Amino acid sequence: MKIVGFFIVFVLPGSLGFSQSGTGSVIPTAESGTIHSIVWGLLGIAVVTLLVLGMRKFLLFKNRALAQESLRYREKNDELVQANERLNTIYGELQKAYQDFGELLERFESIVEVLSKVGNNELDEKSFFGLFLGAALKIIPIANYGTVSLIMDHEWRFIAVEGYDGERLMVLRLPEENIRHIYEVTVVDALYDRYERDIDESVRDPLKEAVKPFKQSLLTPFIVDGKFYGTMALDIARENEATFTDGMKKVMTAFSKIASAFLAFKRQSVSQGKFQKNIILSLVRALEYYDRYTRGHSERVARIASLLAEAAGLDRESIRKIYWASLVHDVGKIYVPQLILNKAGKLTEEEFEEIRKHPGKSYEIIKETEGMDEIAQMVRHHHERWDGTGYPDRFIAEEIPISSRIITIADAYDAMTSERPYRKSIRKASVIEEFRRTSGTQFDPRLTNLFIGIISRTDFQE
Repeated sequence: MKIVGFFIVFVLPGSLGFSQSGTGSVIPTAESGTIHSIVWGLLGIAVVTLLVLGMRKFLLFKNRALAQESLRYREKNDELVQANERLNTIYGELQKAYQDFGELLERFESIVEVLSKVGNNELDEKSFFGLFLGAALKIIPIANYGTVSLIMDHEWRFIAVEGYDGERLMVLRLPEENIRHIYEVTVVDALYDRYERDIDESVRDPLKEAVKPFKQSLLTPFIVDGKFYGTMALDIARENEATFTDGMKKVMTAFSKIASAFLAFKRQSVSQGKFQKNIILSLVRALEYYDRYTRGHSERVARIASLLAEAAGLDRESIRKIYWASLVHDVGKIYVPQLILNKAGKLTEEEFEEIRKHPGKSYEIIKETEGMDEIAQMVRHHHERWDGTGYPDRFIAEEIPISSRIITIADAYDAMTSERPYRKSIRKASVIEEFRRTSGTQFDPRLTNLFIGIISRTDFQE
């Protein structure tokens, strides 16, 4: 720009139609007006051109700067997009992990629930194996259907069903010889198609109508002391592309031990229950021969105590124990001389002191039998009183086990309503009055009110 200015000032004046006088002054010529216009026009064009060129150069510079800035923004935006994609991926992975954890937790909880039921005497096989099968289907989710079947009385019976027609299956009775005994977890293909040749004709069609076509089965046996008791079958539907893996076989091998433990416990409980029942009944019969006034008393007390226990809201197992404790509550009388037990007249203080020993003696006899400790405690305290003046330990109020308090009421009721050598039986109205009078001193007041309600019913049978 400086060079252009120099050209205009020092070069152009001599070219614009001016002459120079002798005195050095510039004198315009005749043509100077026209030339002047041309020059100034050219000058304007030059200036505009220079401005345009300068502006173009400025715009090009600015455009490059903006392009670079835009590139930086695009790079930053790409980084943000990539970061957002990574975050979405991480979020998806976390969501999947959370879902997997939830499913795993649900499976674990189902296993814990099944384990917690193994030692439950109140749970029958049908209820337990319903839980067991449900848990197995959660652990092996590719299985579409499942059944549990046990051998009972030389017949194959379904006791738990998922995905099939349970009502139809549970009434079927398959001959035991139609079922192959297995002793380890086994994967079997096309078991459904084998029904035609392996299953007895009488049950083949009902069986096929109750189930759906399946292509593969995972069979888990229940073994107790080397003996085969039954099987759980997990089945994959024919249209399902999944198959059972060796890992699933290992899982079911471990899981089957829970079922085997439950069956072993159940069979031991049944055997032990029969043994205990025989012992108890033998003791009761021996006492009846020894004390003629005891005959039938224990059975009546057991029945009445069970009614009261049920009214008090006790669970089935507690009621069962109260029943058996009532049957043997007087076995300690076998240590009391027969002359005292069968005495027709009023007892002396010394004789009554002998009678007071029988709860402790009953306790000593019963506790010697394995598994009878709780029943022995019930029997020991059946002559305690609510006000603490009873025997043998002078327990007071709720220190006395509720089972013993129940037996106390049932025992007193039968004693009052039965014939004795020294008095006749007492009428029900008088018995009710006596219970009201001694409620809160001899007897638990809440249980007494419940019992009065029971014996006041018209359908109550003594």
